[in-house]
Amino acid sequence: MHELHPYSKAIISNKKSESKLSGQFNNKLADLIIKTIESFPNSFKLDALCYVPPRPDEEESRFEAVFSEIFSDDYVKKSHIEDISHFLISIRNFQKQKFLNQEERLRNVEGAFTVTESLEGKNVMIIDDVITTGATLKSCADALFLAGAESVSFFVFAINQLEQPGLFSEYRPICPHCSENLYLYINSTKKRPFYSCPVCRRTFDFDLIIEDLNRRIK
Repeated sequence: MHELHPYSKAIISNKKSESKLSGQFNNKLADLIIKTIESFPNSFKLDALCYVPPRPDEEESRFEAVFSEIFSDDYVKKSHIEDISHFLISIRNFQKQKFLNQEERLRNVEGAFTVTESLEGKNVMIIDDVITTGATLKSCADALFLAGAESVSFFVFAINQLEQPGLFSEYRPICPHCSENLYLYINSTKKRPFYSCPVCRRTFDFDLIIEDLNRRIK
């Protein structure tokens, strides 16, 4: 699906350290979280935010910069929401989840996280970019509850549609010149999406290709 929608492509590119767009959408992601917090009804209690922590063999989380922007926001400051990201830590290395099935994912991260401070009575929200089976988020939530959290909710930017039945699109953007599959890119300077053909090396306006795709779907 991330070859069809620039939102999906931006999330994937933003999280890959080797991408030219790595971290380039941090401010947009922070804005989404802030706007979500602002939209909560008064009945929704939120005391603290955290993100899924990196494994011990990884460098700092890609969410460090995102949280820096979130907690510099005036509304968040006035809400007295606490950043508890450094309380939730990964205590062991584990295999990347990408090629594991649901049962393997649950076992892979079971007991992989702990919380270093008491969270007695706190309502916590965990932030992550993409959810597939929810195994990692569940393991983090288990650790938060053990530390005394009253409630744990999740905020994710996207679902991994490649692994969710019924959500994968059979339609592909096609090159108007050679009929090969096109690939979606985002210009690292202007942050605008465009399509490129790997065969004839032509590039195409995003809106033009989507219009063609919509005609074929109809």
